[in-house]
Amino acid sequence: MDQILIVPANHISLTRKTRVVIEKIMPTCTESIRRSFVEAAKAHGRTLSSKSQDWITRKNLACLDLHCDAFGISESVRGSRAFTGFASIVRNSEHGSVEVSVKVEDGIAHAARFNIFCQPSDKAGFVSDVVAFFDDVATLDAVHLNATPVRDILDASLDWSSVSRVVCGIDLRTEPGRSRLKLWFFAEDEPERPDNLVTRTLTEHGASSLFRAFHVHPMLLLGYDLRFDGTTALKLYPDIREDEFASAEVQSRLASVLSARAQEAMAQSHWTHLYLSNRNTGTMLQFHPKEPDEFLCNWLPHPLAHGIHRTYAELPLLDMVVSLPAIELDRNAIENFTLYYMPADLPQNFNLS
Repeated sequence: MDQILIVPANHISLTRKTRVVIEKIMPTCTESIRRSFVEAAKAHGRTLSSKSQDWITRKNLACLDLHCDAFGISESVRGSRAFTGFASIVRNSEHGSVEVSVKVEDGIAHAARFNIFCQPSDKAGFVSDVVAFFDDVATLDAVHLNATPVRDILDASLDWSSVSRVVCGIDLRTEPGRSRLKLWFFAEDEPERPDNLVTRTLTEHGASSLFRAFHVHPMLLLGYDLRFDGTTALKLYPDIREDEFASAEVQSRLASVLSARAQEAMAQSHWTHLYLSNRNTGTMLQFHPKEPDEFLCNWLPHPLAHGIHRTYAELPLLDMVVSLPAIELDRNAIENFTLYYMPADLPQNFNLS
């Protein structure tokens, strides 16, 4: 497999060219009175909805380039079939937004990570294209994919009307077996319908008490990670929104499964996902901060996190996510984390051609 760049913790930064471009367009000073991050994100979303599909596609592809340039992802990676195949999925997606991320594990930053969130008019057809992309990657040497659970979704009777969004992603590593492809769904839970994706998944795999504490509304993010070592994991992401978190009933449910510190971090977020997978030995929390700068200062004062965040902090964003292990958050000693960014636009003179 192609070499995937892993950036040492003390070397992660913007390349000079990209940094200069951003600094020209986004001055370091900020307005003394400004909209909240959430208000700004909603405004960016409204602006984006007025753009043509062609513009959105070019913006999404440019996001891949910007992230690769910023974190020094090599040309060999950018030319790999996994990356170019994903770029093709992005190119053909409808109403999509690219999300980029950097995952830090044991002091090492992994930056070749990309998702595309989209709303295809033909969801089954789009998922078939994703499976074809998976099949192409599976033909590479040293790649062993188990796509059976994904094929089962296509082969079985499924009510696609309950699926609102589809997510495809890649996470490429130097160690081939740890690279992975991703396919997730935002779907509505309709327990009375056996052809409902959420209902079928929960019936087959069950649900823990932790899941039940977080699953407070019908919508659920769920899907599969397919590692290149042949292992495939189901992942569930029940979530709680800001208004739900304010409920005394929800607070009571959370008190038995989360620490007071974790709940304090949730209070500074407008949305929190719980990330459940048999690959994780502990609980993972994914916070959508109300104010990312303040949230990182309060909960993740890690120098590497600051360097990653600086890359995207001044760009217009649709969303930003901080993923943390609950046990490290409770100990106030966070060494492993992931930062996700969904740009709404790019610097004005960034070439979108």
